[in-house]
Amino acid sequence: VYESAEPPQQQVDTEDTIANFTPRLVRLKQLQVPAVLQTKHSIAATSQNNFAAQPSLVQSLEADIGTLAHRYMEMIAQQGLAAWSAARIATLNPAMQHWLRQQGHAEKIAMEAGQRVQNLLEVTLQSEDGQWLLKARGEAELGITSMHNGEVKNYIVDRTFIENDVRWIVDYKTIALTADASNATLKIAAENYREQLKNYAILFADESKQVKCAVFFMAISKLVLLD
Repeated sequence: VYESAEPPQQQVDTEDTIANFTPRLVRLKQLQVPAVLQTKHSIAATSQNNFAAQPSLVQSLEADIGTLAHRYMEMIAQQGLAAWSAARIATLNPAMQHWLRQQGHAEKIAMEAGQRVQNLLEVTLQSEDGQWLLKARGEAELGITSMHNGEVKNYIVDRTFIENDVRWIVDYKTIALTADASNATLKIAAENYREQLKNYAILFADESKQVKCAVFFMAISKLVLLD
């Protein structure tokens, strides 16, 4: 769960907006361009040796890779598959690397992580499951605020839509999996997120529709349905 804020709106063409895309995780205290969006400022990067020695930085990198992949998946779902090609995604790699460096990752690490995000998106767009998941349906990522036992909770559902009168709720995962992973292995991996998806499903209980929850493993572009 996270809070998000829209980046400042500027009068620029679409390609320029995409090329300079930064995930909506910047909380603005006042109306100005925050430091992480100012490419002219350099932020000290963590050395590669220090990175390797600190597990917390490895976790941070995985989280940042997930953030970038999720943001681009949302954009693709909103803009439509026709607007996104492997060539276009490749042109965005420098912007991905820049954002990763702004998070404090060393240049080499940012380069490798940017390539990983690019690969995740390309594999998704080339697959049958990925194309089905991202085709235009009028809905993409959805933020919901809910009251439970007197406590306000904010939820971010990666992908939700209605098709054939069925409410689909899908969670994206960027964990590394081998292409030859068996269905049994994928089912076990997906089970780790059952409780999370169950909580999301409760948010749509008043729709009186059948609900299907699934996990989409981006690394191998497989959609795994939770029965």
